[in-house]
Amino acid sequence: MLYAHLLHIMRHIKKFVQCPGCQQHFTNRDIDLVELHDDGMLMYVDCPRCHTEIEMEIGIQDGNLVPIINVSREPVITKEDVENVAAQLDKHKGALKSLFTKAKERKKKK
Repeated sequence: MLYAHLLHIMRHIKKFVQCPGCQQHFTNRDIDLVELHDDGMLMYVDCPRCHTEIEMEIGIQDGNLVPIINVSREPVITKEDVENVAAQLDKHKGALKSLFTKAKERKKKK
C-alpha cells in the first residue's frame, strides 16, 4: 500500500467516520494502525470520550476501499471470564495440555 493511500484513508476516517457511541469525530491520536498489507489494513480506535472500541478492516478491492467496521462497547475478555477460567484451573488435576487435547477431541466427535 502506498503511503499516499494511507494518508487518504486517515483523512477520510477523520472527516466521515463518527464514533457510534458519542457521535464525535476521531483524531490521529485515537487511531492505531495494527496491520498493513498491500491490499488493506486493520485499524483499532478507542474513543477517548465514551471508550467505545472499534476495529476497522479496510481492504482495497478493484481499486476501491471496502471498509468493514466492528464495534464493541465491552472488552472482549471480561473480569468474570478470567475468574471462571481461574476457578476451572484450580479444580483441574493434571497437565494443562490435557485441557486443550480434550477440547479438540470433542470437536471431532460432533
